[in-house]
Amino acid sequence: MLETRLTGPNGEPATRTKDVLYVRMNDWLVVRQEIGHTYNDTVCPHWVRNAPLGLFGPFQWGEPRLPRFPLRLGDPDTTFKLMKRDDGLAELREISRSADSATVKRLLDDGDSVGRHVVRPTGVVYQVRNELGGDLGTDNSRIVQSLQFWSNDQPWRVYEELVQYDGSKPTRRVVERSWLIASGHKER
Repeated sequence: MLETRLTGPNGEPATRTKDVLYVRMNDWLVVRQEIGHTYNDTVCPHWVRNAPLGLFGPFQWGEPRLPRFPLRLGDPDTTFKLMKRDDGLAELREISRSADSATVKRLLDDGDSVGRHVVRPTGVVYQVRNELGGDLGTDNSRIVQSLQFWSNDQPWRVYEELVQYDGSKPTRRVVERSWLIASGHKER
């Protein structure tokens, strides 16, 4: 089980909302997601999503956008593949490699510049690019890309950038960025 929390506009951790992910141990895919939320300052029942096939790919709304573990470093096959998910089929690809240390430093420094001290990995950092394609090769083409940095010494990604490319001449649009600012566990 993994729990994530968002921070508010002033960097304060959300105490009444959280996302709890249940991970299947044999393939490290999230198979259940419980999203806590509030409405008008009232705690509401969790939204529950069961996903027997596992959640994977850079889906924008409400998913953790996790890569497939273990990472396949240096896999030369970078073509989009039609993959079955619990909610249908999707054209997906994933590219993993060692990350460039200067890029990692620059992007983590960006996190520090917004007022939070981000977690700095001490081990090797891996870059994972997860992409979802739709209507590829047409004027309605769309690629949603999740660029993530992972390190063996951290239990969660240290950085993620969600980017969208639209149209026949794609323009890069950053939709969301996130940094790891704390990690640890607590006893129940």
